[in-house]
Amino acid sequence: MEENLPPELPQEQLPADPAPKPKRNWLLYSLIALTSLIVVAALVSLVLDSSGKKTARIYTTLPAETEQAAETSAAVVSPSATPGSTEEGPNCAPFSILSTPDPSEESLFPEVSEADWVEGPEDAAVTLVVYSDFQCPICIAFEPVLEQLQAAYPDDLRVVFRHYPLTSLHDKAFLAASAAEAAGLQGKFWEMKALLFETASETWSMMSPAEFETWLAGAASDIGLDATRFASDLKSQVITEKVQQAYDSAASIPIPGTPFLLINGQPYQSARDYANLALIIELFALEDKQFIDCPPMTVDVTSRYQATIHTTKGDIVVDLYPDKAPMAVNNFIFLAENHWFDGNPFHRVLDGLLAQSGDPTGTGYGIPGYLFTTEINELKYDKAGVVGMASSGPDSNGSQFFITMTELPQLDGQYTIFGQVVNGLDVVKALNVRDPSAGGDLSEPDYILGVDIEKE
Repeated sequence: MEENLPPELPQEQLPADPAPKPKRNWLLYSLIALTSLIVVAALVSLVLDSSGKKTARIYTTLPAETEQAAETSAAVVSPSATPGSTEEGPNCAPFSILSTPDPSEESLFPEVSEADWVEGPEDAAVTLVVYSDFQCPICIAFEPVLEQLQAAYPDDLRVVFRHYPLTSLHDKAFLAASAAEAAGLQGKFWEMKALLFETASETWSMMSPAEFETWLAGAASDIGLDATRFASDLKSQVITEKVQQAYDSAASIPIPGTPFLLINGQPYQSARDYANLALIIELFALEDKQFIDCPPMTVDVTSRYQATIHTTKGDIVVDLYPDKAPMAVNNFIFLAENHWFDGNPFHRVLDGLLAQSGDPTGTGYGIPGYLFTTEINELKYDKAGVVGMASSGPDSNGSQFFITMTELPQLDGQYTIFGQVVNGLDVVKALNVRDPSAGGDLSEPDYILGVDIEKE
């Protein structure tokens, strides 16, 4: 699966500084390996076989480790060991897509403190630090994305806003930051922040500094501030020094431009659109549900196991094959008994081909915290109702699985078969069709309500 790193996104930048670079400044200029999640091949890769019949390759879209990722210890994406085969047979290994900073490494960035402006719960899965400039056009364009993320993930996202007014580029950036701080003294920082970004492009960016100061007086009244106190605070020594200190702190790192993002303490200089940042939040939030070790091998290969997958469309009953794919069956039973599948969407349903689930995030990137090897047996994808493991390649099985709606011989020998639908194939075929690779709006998915396992 070919992967290419995209060019670095634009930022408002200061002129080059000839001053020596501080220790470990390389952190700032490494494109973090999360890019490999973003630019990896599409969730579904449709191909044509020799007869012209449309079939589907099954991917969980896990990235391979790139050279850059291997060299960047600060990477947000940090694949650990991958499973391999041993003389004893199939193997399993913990696998981490997302990493956290090495506590032994001294960070260039100040810790979040009471001096920061913070919105969101302290225990959020993601803390997003934003160094920004109210007059920066790219910052202005990013603000609606940030607001959308905050609305979508109120429990999983904490936003920390830090000033970095690029005064050599923007004549009113310092005054705008001072206005937000002055509003903050009256408990209205976030309201002023929102107003400044909303009106910048079409209103005050084109004003002179004197005109902007007059406009701010009216804006202060509009958001319910004491206008007299606001005017007094706006250019007070306390406010001026606070904004200057924020600038000096950012410049001393040095931050290359705005907007500049930190995700859980790590520089992020890749795509700043909603979809990619939402994916990152989803994956960090999933960590609370993931396992730190592989499942214990408890399946009895001589026993018969049956799984009933309860869905919003009805029940799907599957005979499992512990003698043919013991790792996959053991994994499926372990995840079912630990309620991993509860609430999972059928995030990919290709009409007449297959239905895929097993990822709580519904993004196609979710894994249970480990990967295990592929088990190829004599079973074939020669009929509807075959249950197989979705993967991004050999030996990358996790939690995602798919159920076929027709024969798909092109999948033979590539994806582990570990079960067969014996009742409820009509339910599979009735699942809401949704193809994430097609783009556009997707239908509301059907969901797994729970999975019951019976052993005979």
